[in-house]
Amino acid sequence: MPPVIFYELLQRITPRIQKSERYRRPLEPGLKLAITIRYIVTGNNYKNLQYSFRVAHDTISLFIPEVCQAIIDEYEDDEFAFPTNQDEWREVAQKYGERWNFHHTCGALDGKHVAIRNPRQSLYYNYKGFLSILLLDLVDADYKFIWADVDIQGSEKSCCYLDFTHSRYGRRRPKHLKTGDTSGCTSWAGAASV
Repeated sequence: MPPVIFYELLQRITPRIQKSERYRRPLEPGLKLAITIRYIVTGNNYKNLQYSFRVAHDTISLFIPEVCQAIIDEYEDDEFAFPTNQDEWREVAQKYGERWNFHHTCGALDGKHVAIRNPRQSLYYNYKGFLSILLLDLVDADYKFIWADVDIQGSEKSCCYLDFTHSRYGRRRPKHLKTGDTSGCTSWAGAASV
């Protein structure tokens, strides 16, 4: 990650993750962010991170979810701009037509099975033979997220799960697709299987 982006991210989330100095000197927000980014990028466990950053693994386990939630809260309005009316959907379709020569396309939908540990429920067992949750996302012609959902059980069929009502992400969650009228959009570009 370039330093400019790191410092911009740090500046935006610092008010959300800064702790008071009432009892003892807290960890710096920059250190929390650096550890969180390392965790997300490498997938290292907390014990590994403990030795890399000299921060106790139990402390790391407390602030990583907090920092991730702060990033989501800070960027949610900027990054997830779900079209809510006919003109916004037409603009998305027009960009697809101009840039990719896919006319009347409202978004590119793709999914990814993310392996998880056994939650003791068979609903997470997918057709690929392992336990997973399904990450689905919808992007516009410029690869900007319109919609995303990450809490779908692995056994769900990705081709049948385009339900905008269940998404945690995306500021506006219409009851169904017709809420944001998609007149002029007749197709979705996407992967056949995930």
